[in-house]
Formats: sequence, C-alpha cells, structure tokens
Amino acid sequence: MNADAHAKNLSILYDRHGKMSLAPLHDLLCTRAYPTLDTDLAMAIGGEANPTELRRRHWDQLARDTGLGRKFVSDTVTEMAVGFGAASVRAAEKFRGLY
Repeated sequence: MNADAHAKNLSILYDRHGKMSLAPLHDLLCTRAYPTLDTDLAMAIGGEANPTELRRRHWDQLARDTGLGRKFVSDTVTEMAVGFGAASVRAAEKFRGLY
C-alpha cells in the first residue's frame, strides 16, 4: 500500500506497431511497512482515504465520480483482488531469481 501519490509514475509504452501497454511500475514501496509514515491514501477512493475502511460503496462512488461505470470498476477491483495472491508469488519468484 503506497500513500504518497505515485500515479505520476505511470507511463505508456508503444511498440513498433503503435500498440500501447503500461510500462513496468517504478519507484514503488509499501509505505504501510513504515509506522512513522502516514497510512492514508494520497488519493481518496470514493471519499475514503483510509484503505482499511474501503467498502463497496466507496468503489461505487468512484465509478460515479469518474463515469467509468459501476460494473467496470467492480469487475476491475474484483479481478485485481482475486489475482493479487498469485501475482505476489510470481513477483517474489522473479525477485529471488535476480540474486
């Protein structure tokens, strides 16, 4: 969980055919691991900045605020939550392979 507004670190890559993809994320750290740092999200979700208090209603409000659609936001959040465990295992394996 990162509370220091790193949305600015998102970049788009274009391949030689003009196809876009999200660049690998960079400059990320888990600020929740440091007890002296603020634990609130830098950018509230549906008006809630405390990640431990996020509920469906906050994601629904985000959908309304952004015009993305409730189903799209709900499906995206669910997909990310369901896939997080396996993705973290893959990331750990890649990290171990670097050393």
